[in-house]
This record gives sequence, C-alpha cells and structure tokens, in this order.
Amino acid sequence: MRLPLTVLSLVFPLFVGCSRNLKNPSKAAAPPGATPPATAAPEKAPADPLNPSDPVQQAMLGWKYQTGKGVVQDYSEGVKWYRKAAEQGAAIGQVSLGLCYVSGKGVDRDYSQACGWFRKAAEQGDPDGQFRLGVCYNTGAGTGKDLTVAYMWYNLAAASNNKAAAASARENQAILAKTMSQKDIAEAQRMSRVWRKK
Repeated sequence: MRLPLTVLSLVFPLFVGCSRNLKNPSKAAAPPGATPPATAAPEKAPADPLNPSDPVQQAMLGWKYQTGKGVVQDYSEGVKWYRKAAEQGAAIGQVSLGLCYVSGKGVDRDYSQACGWFRKAAEQGDPDGQFRLGVCYNTGAGTGKDLTVAYMWYNLAAASNNKAAAASARENQAILAKTMSQKDIAEAQRMSRVWRKK
C-alpha cells in the first residue's frame, strides 16, 4: 500500500527523531529552538567503534583502511590493524598482512615476511594461507623453491571448503603437475596426508 505524501511527511520525522538516541531516549535531541536544561551534564564522547579488541574485527578494520571503505584510505593504518590481528593468531590477519608485504602497500615489500605470515595461517589449516604458501614455494619468492612442498600446500588448499582457495590451488596444482615426476607428486600427496594427521 502506498501512503499519501502528507502522511509520510508526518510519520518520517517521528522515526528520525526516535532513532537519534535509541540507547538513552531521555537524551534524544530537543526540538529545534528549545534550550537544553541548565543542569544537563555534557555527554561523553561515544566509544571509538574503530578500536575493536576482537582479532577478526581488527583484520576487517585493516581491510577498511587498505581499501578506503568507510574510512580515509591509509595503507599504514591498515597494516597496523592487520598486524594486531595477526599477532593474536587470526589467520585472516596473517594472510592479509602477508599480502601487504607482497604488494608493498603500507610496508616495504618483503617476500620473506609475506611467506612467514602465510606459513602461520597455513599451519592453522587456513586454506588461503595454504594456497599462498604454495605459491611462495612454487615461485621461490621469500623461500627456497621447492615444487614438492608447493604441491603439498596446493593439495591441502584444494581439499578445503574454501571455494576460491580450492579452485586456485587446483589450477596451480595442475600446472605444476606437468613439470613434476610421478614420484615427486606421490611424495607431495604423502606429505599432505601426514600433515592432515597432525
């Protein structure tokens, strides 16, 4: 049902006025022109919503700063929040911080640091970390090149429920398999089985 414009113009201000301070209706905005009571204490500044203590929220805040979504884009600030999350063991923060080291956005480009953070995530069983660590071993960026170990990490990521990481891992695994011997592939698969039993 479509309400006439006059009804909407009456109802809409009520909703707007009510939504200004839902936590404490007694502090709702006074009507225009009204003088606030002389005894009213100044309101405290609201808690900073951009200072979460949860590591996953910290990683999401890092993403906001890296991308400029909802905040002014600041790569260094994004790295700061990714690092907070990563140091608390959040795989999403570890992978994101690793990607910053790969791209050089907010930090100096450092493939060794990137691989170190990808490893931390991979060892927790994070498929994105496993895939990206596989890339490190595949290319030798930040670590020694080892195609068998790369195949192992791709194999683990490919078996995950993370569709994007699994698809990318399978694609890289197929390309890599063309350059490896059957013996090396079998060894990588054995290493994957051993790793899963940990």
